[in-house]
Amino acid sequence: MVKGHFNGQKLQGKHTTVTGGGERLLNALASKNWLVSARPGIIEFPNNRGSKSLTIKCLHEDNVHKNTLILRIRTNASVQNIFVEVKDADFKTAISDIKSAARKKMKGSNIFDKTN
Repeated sequence: MVKGHFNGQKLQGKHTTVTGGGERLLNALASKNWLVSARPGIIEFPNNRGSKSLTIKCLHEDNVHKNTLILRIRTNASVQNIFVEVKDADFKTAISDIKSAARKKMKGSNIFDKTN
């Protein structure tokens, strides 16, 4: 595997490049049973530099995406959304596991849970 590029059964989509924080987080979550798939979004480079953070949100606009979480990963220079599809019954477990993995793999990052 090339650093920052993912190939695998659970990773889908045309954008296979993942930021450093996202790469470490996805590696930690890859073995979880609740993970159906992960789809990295486009990497953005905003003008305003922010602090490192992870924001977890639900994607509930329609029934098609009801089991999808958005992980918005901000590094010092970039922002990327990763869309994580979760098995229906394991939604709370998934959120807990993501927070736990983020504390270990993204040290010094703020973690925001906006799933409620």
